[in-house]
Amino acid sequence: MNALRIAFLVLAFLTSAVPAFADEPKLALLAAPPVLKGQALVEGDILVLGDIFDNLDAVKAKKPVAYAPKPGSRTTLEANWLFALAQQQGVAWRPASLYDRIVVERAGQTVARETIENALLSALAPYGVASDSAVELANRSISLNIPVDAKPVVAVRALSYDERSRRFSATLEVPAGTPNALQAKVSGRVVSQLEIPVLARSIQKNEPIAIDDLKMVPVSADMVRADTITDPVQIAGKAPRRFMKAGQTVSQQDVQRPVMVPKNSTVTMVLRSAGMTLTAMGQANEDGGQGDIIHVTNSKSRSVVEATVIGQGLVTVRPQSARAIN
Repeated sequence: MNALRIAFLVLAFLTSAVPAFADEPKLALLAAPPVLKGQALVEGDILVLGDIFDNLDAVKAKKPVAYAPKPGSRTTLEANWLFALAQQQGVAWRPASLYDRIVVERAGQTVARETIENALLSALAPYGVASDSAVELANRSISLNIPVDAKPVVAVRALSYDERSRRFSATLEVPAGTPNALQAKVSGRVVSQLEIPVLARSIQKNEPIAIDDLKMVPVSADMVRADTITDPVQIAGKAPRRFMKAGQTVSQQDVQRPVMVPKNSTVTMVLRSAGMTLTAMGQANEDGGQGDIIHVTNSKSRSVVEATVIGQGLVTVRPQSARAIN
């Protein structure tokens, strides 16, 4: 009897429990509330709700609400503006404090400086400006930012050029011919260019410079000093009078023949005459490189002669200086 009663109670419990389990899948999960994003990176011209808030339904997230910043720039949306937007668009969000905000940044691409200069040179060609010239912009820090998917084609509008002063002014348009093209006024001057050799690496004092230690770079002609060496052949084989850094131009005063006989050093004096070779020791009175004529004091007789540097610590004297060898 007790066993039958227990079985009946168990069956009654299971029967009453079925509706609860059967209805469980019908319980709808509560949707997560909208949340303000910390920051947003956009690429297009329009800002949508989904750029600002998380946890929106797909339709509402795509709703346009404002213009995006200019390419390459950013803006900050403050709490009051965000709350007004949320109320207007039916978004269940309110700021926790006046410090709630979101930084919206617009991705962009910067038009290369070379692209701008080439466009200006092309526009200046009808005025007789040579293609190997260069333009020097008054605003050297100019930066043109356009959408990431735009072509960086630059058009030059309203160009004005003074052939005498070689100065110009113009309006740049990029991307050229598009409805929302960026326009910027520029001015500058046309300069002639030269290619000159500079050091490709740092060179120590008195270290011979090889032709491979030089590279050619274009510079404005009016930036080249009168004593700057423009032919790399005139530099190769010479040595700096002092330490020189990579990228430096080289002037006549910067280099000399490598010192083979330092001042006050001991040298061997050689005299060759009629099948006879005489040698003596001497002291150099000045620095000398290959082929230089320097003064040397005979260590024994103390007489001073002119000698030609022919090697490391080696000089030769003329026959008429034979007495100085003795």
